[in-house]
Amino acid sequence: MPKNAHQCDRRITVKEVAEICDVGTATALKMLTKTLAMSRVSTRWVPRLVTADQEENRVKASRQFLRSYQREGEAFLDRIITTDESWFYYYDQETKSQSSVWKHTSSPPPKKARVTKSVTKHMFILFMDRKGMLLTQAVPNGETVNADYYCRVSYYVNFI
Repeated sequence: MPKNAHQCDRRITVKEVAEICDVGTATALKMLTKTLAMSRVSTRWVPRLVTADQEENRVKASRQFLRSYQREGEAFLDRIITTDESWFYYYDQETKSQSSVWKHTSSPPPKKARVTKSVTKHMFILFMDRKGMLLTQAVPNGETVNADYYCRVSYYVNFI
């Protein structure tokens, strides 16, 4: 490890801190947690990292959106249709929290058979307005979902 690498590497381990500071690992841990009031946390997952240009474009679009709403009010919101695509499994198991139950300390723990996710899944495109769902469209197997596909499918939304 380069001499000053610890100054910019926040993923450094307690053992590496101990080696750099020439102290034991327990002392290094105490320095980090008690003296420096640091704690080890995992990185939070975000859908995507946004560049400065993308952020600027989003701010411009949001301001334009707000101006349109101020001019037109509720009528403007009634013209907005949003879309999303999502994979749906034919069978999806319960999460750990969904299958949790209350139990007394003297009762045995509940048992549950191990179930795996269904291998079969299907993609759907969903079109919604502020009042609810307009159209649910199953994407044919092997179809690529891109701008061209959306243009073809959104043709149906205009008739709803």
